[in-house]
Amino acid sequence: MKNIFGWLCLATILLSSNIALAADDVEKCLSTHRIDHTEILDGQTILFHMIGKKVYVNKLPRRCPGLSFHKAFSYKVHQNRLCNTDIIRVYQGDYFGAACGLGKFEPYDVEAAKAAKAAKAAEAAEEEDS
Repeated sequence: MKNIFGWLCLATILLSSNIALAADDVEKCLSTHRIDHTEILDGQTILFHMIGKKVYVNKLPRRCPGLSFHKAFSYKVHQNRLCNTDIIRVYQGDYFGAACGLGKFEPYDVEAAKAAKAAKAAEAAEEEDS
Protein backbone atom coordinates (compact mmCIF):
# COMPACT_ATOMS: atom_id res chain seq x y z
CA MET A 1 0.00 0.00 0.00
CA LYS A 2 2.86 2.38 0.85
CA ASN A 3 4.36 1.71 -2.58
CA ILE A 4 1.15 2.66 -4.40
CA PHE A 5 0.78 5.80 -2.27
CA GLY A 6 4.39 6.76 -3.06
CA TRP A 7 3.87 6.38 -6.79
CA LEU A 8 0.66 8.39 -6.64
CA CYS A 9 2.46 11.20 -4.78
CA LEU A 10 5.28 11.18 -7.32
CA ALA A 11 2.82 11.24 -10.23
CA THR A 12 0.95 14.16 -8.64
CA ILE A 13 4.19 16.10 -8.18
CA LEU A 14 5.24 15.48 -11.77
CA LEU A 15 1.88 16.42 -13.25
CA SER A 16 1.32 19.50 -11.12
CA SER A 17 4.86 20.84 -11.29
CA ASN A 18 5.02 21.39 -15.04
CA ILE A 19 8.56 20.01 -15.27
CA ALA A 20 8.14 20.18 -19.02
CA LEU A 21 5.81 23.12 -19.48
CA ALA A 22 2.97 23.65 -21.96
CA ALA A 23 3.37 22.32 -25.49
CA ASP A 24 3.04 25.82 -26.98
CA ASP A 25 6.28 26.77 -25.15
CA VAL A 26 8.23 24.12 -27.09
CA GLU A 27 11.05 25.54 -29.20
CA LYS A 28 12.32 24.05 -32.44
CA CYS A 29 15.60 26.00 -32.22
CA LEU A 30 17.78 27.74 -29.64
CA SER A 31 20.15 30.62 -30.27
CA THR A 32 23.67 29.30 -29.64
CA HIS A 33 24.67 32.73 -28.31
CA ARG A 34 22.24 32.25 -25.42
CA ILE A 35 23.40 28.74 -24.39
CA ASP A 36 25.44 29.03 -21.19
CA HIS A 37 26.14 25.32 -20.67
CA THR A 38 24.66 21.87 -21.12
CA GLU A 39 24.03 19.01 -18.71
CA ILE A 40 23.66 15.41 -19.83
CA LEU A 41 21.15 13.57 -17.64
CA ASP A 42 21.30 10.21 -19.43
CA GLY A 43 21.82 8.72 -22.88
CA GLN A 44 18.70 10.39 -24.21
CA THR A 45 18.21 13.60 -22.22
CA ILE A 46 20.18 16.86 -22.34
CA LEU A 47 19.50 20.08 -20.41
CA PHE A 48 20.42 23.35 -22.10
CA HIS A 49 21.02 26.04 -19.48
CA MET A 50 20.53 29.43 -21.07
CA ILE A 51 21.91 32.81 -20.12
CA GLY A 52 19.31 34.32 -17.79
CA LYS A 53 18.46 31.11 -15.86
CA LYS A 54 15.98 29.58 -18.37
CA VAL A 55 16.53 25.86 -18.96
CA TYR A 56 15.33 23.67 -21.83
CA VAL A 57 15.23 19.88 -21.87
CA ASN A 58 15.86 18.01 -25.09
CA LYS A 59 14.70 14.40 -25.13
CA LEU A 60 16.44 12.75 -28.07
CA PRO A 61 14.18 10.53 -30.20
CA ARG A 62 16.48 7.56 -29.45
CA ARG A 63 19.21 6.73 -26.94
CA CYS A 64 22.57 8.07 -28.03
CA PRO A 65 25.34 5.47 -27.54
CA GLY A 66 28.14 6.75 -25.33
CA LEU A 67 26.46 10.03 -24.39
CA SER A 68 25.77 9.19 -20.73
CA PHE A 69 29.25 7.71 -20.27
CA HIS A 70 31.35 10.40 -21.98
CA LYS A 71 29.11 13.33 -20.99
CA ALA A 72 30.38 15.43 -23.93
CA PHE A 73 29.13 16.22 -27.40
CA SER A 74 29.63 18.66 -30.24
CA TYR A 75 27.43 20.08 -32.95
CA LYS A 76 27.62 22.16 -36.11
CA VAL A 77 25.08 24.92 -36.53
CA HIS A 78 23.82 27.15 -39.29
CA GLN A 79 22.89 30.77 -38.63
CA ASN A 80 23.88 30.45 -34.94
CA ARG A 81 20.85 28.28 -34.13
CA LEU A 82 20.75 24.75 -32.74
CA CYS A 83 17.57 23.08 -33.97
CA ASN A 84 15.61 19.88 -33.43
CA THR A 85 16.68 18.77 -36.92
CA ASP A 86 20.41 19.06 -36.06
CA ILE A 87 22.78 16.21 -35.22
CA ILE A 88 25.08 15.99 -32.20
CA ARG A 89 28.27 13.91 -32.13
CA VAL A 90 29.43 12.21 -28.91
CA TYR A 91 32.94 13.37 -28.03
CA GLN A 92 35.01 10.44 -26.79
CA GLY A 93 38.33 12.08 -25.98
CA ASP A 94 40.47 11.65 -29.07
CA TYR A 95 37.66 11.06 -31.53
CA PHE A 96 33.94 11.45 -32.13
CA GLY A 97 31.56 8.56 -31.65
CA ALA A 98 27.85 8.22 -32.33
CA ALA A 99 25.87 10.79 -34.29
CA CYS A 100 22.41 11.40 -32.83
CA GLY A 101 19.45 13.56 -33.77
CA LEU A 102 18.01 16.11 -31.37
CA GLY A 103 14.39 16.40 -30.29
CA LYS A 104 12.38 19.53 -29.51
CA PHE A 105 13.47 21.93 -26.78
CA GLU A 106 10.94 22.09 -23.94
CA PRO A 107 11.09 24.53 -21.02
CA TYR A 108 12.28 22.73 -17.90
CA ASP A 109 11.52 23.58 -14.28
CA VAL A 110 14.71 22.71 -12.37
CA GLU A 111 13.17 23.11 -8.90
CA ALA A 112 10.21 20.86 -9.72
CA ALA A 113 12.60 18.24 -11.11
CA LYS A 114 14.67 18.35 -7.90
CA ALA A 115 11.50 17.85 -5.83
CA ALA A 116 10.44 14.89 -7.97
CA LYS A 117 13.91 13.34 -7.69
CA ALA A 118 13.86 13.78 -3.89
CA ALA A 119 10.40 12.19 -3.68
CA LYS A 120 11.59 9.24 -5.75
CA ALA A 121 14.68 8.81 -3.53
CA ALA A 122 12.52 8.94 -0.40
CA GLU A 123 10.23 6.30 -1.85
CA ALA A 124 13.20 4.06 -2.66
CA ALA A 125 14.51 4.45 0.89
CA GLU A 126 11.07 3.61 2.28
CA GLU A 127 10.92 0.45 0.16
CA GLU A 128 14.33 -0.63 1.52
CA ASP A 129 13.07 -0.19 5.07
CA SER A 130 9.99 -2.34 4.38
